[in-house]
Amino acid sequence: MARNRYSQTRKNDRKPLRIFQANVGKIPPAHDCALALADSEQYDVVLLQEPWTAHTETRTLTKTHPAYDTFTP
Repeated sequence: MARNRYSQTRKNDRKPLRIFQANVGKIPPAHDCALALADSEQYDVVLLQEPWTAHTETRTLTKTHPAYDTFTP
């Protein structure tokens, strides 16, 4: 598993978790903007409803950001 830049900073940090939540409406620019905004404001957890996805014969693709790990159902 790849480590992002926040992996070690939260380990001994007593500050509350900062959570960013947005509905991006399956719109690629909105998805990119939400991830960039969450990163610039240094949120710890990002929850995106209706994320952009594309389907191929063998895979489902979605947007990612280097500051966050991506989990999808």
